[in-house]
Amino acid sequence: MLPITLCPKKNYKLIRLGNKYDGGYLVDQRSIKESEFLLSGGIFYDFKFESDYIDLTNNNIYCFDHIINPFKYIILWFLIFIKRLIFFENNERILKAKKNITKPIKFLKFIKGKKVNYEKKGIGNDSRDIYSLDTILKKISLKKKYFLKIDIEGSEYKILDQIIKNSDYLTGLVIEFHNVTKNIKQIEKFINKLPLELIYTRSNNAGEVNEYNDPEIIELSFSKYALSNNDSKFEKHKLDFPNNPYKKEIDLNFFD
Repeated sequence: MLPITLCPKKNYKLIRLGNKYDGGYLVDQRSIKESEFLLSGGIFYDFKFESDYIDLTNNNIYCFDHIINPFKYIILWFLIFIKRLIFFENNERILKAKKNITKPIKFLKFIKGKKVNYEKKGIGNDSRDIYSLDTILKKISLKKKYFLKIDIEGSEYKILDQIIKNSDYLTGLVIEFHNVTKNIKQIEKFINKLPLELIYTRSNNAGEVNEYNDPEIIELSFSKYALSNNDSKFEKHKLDFPNNPYKKEIDLNFFD
């Protein structure tokens, strides 16, 4: 069971940005509308969340991901596509490989958009290939309201204090936490110190579970403006779909 700190206090009015499955997040619409730009860490080739944000706001977005290599990705999936053809694998797997070949091409087109600013840098602690949140906000603006999306594959723990430090102009946040069992105290501390409301918690069934069947990857949504639907106990939202539709969902249970 997860600590009660990770359980939202109420049910909130939420919308979904991003894909139906992995890459989609439940957010408070006002936290999107009130923001003046989106800061996105960990975009890879899934930019539906960022695209939806632009459609809703017409604001600029700033994306950071240092591990993207479009040409290497195309070659890899082209070879996989040929292999699946040669070995007469099922059509679904062949079509998936074909679709993955086109992802980097669509990504390269997306980042050329007028509202899109992309840098091949990660978010964490300042180094050659990494920018801290402090550094990024100094480059963009320290006094504009912003929405933050963080999906940086375990490096999120390096910037939790930075998020809290830079929360004055933060309207909302979605963040994916990995290795939850190991880092649960850090997550609780972050929730308690962040001056935004926790509005949604979901398990990511693409990850593993611990010995108690609790998820090792969770996604949390926060807002400065969220309105509750009612005062009833937190429950799964109708727009909450599994990250992996082919795997069993992981139930959330909380203890006080």
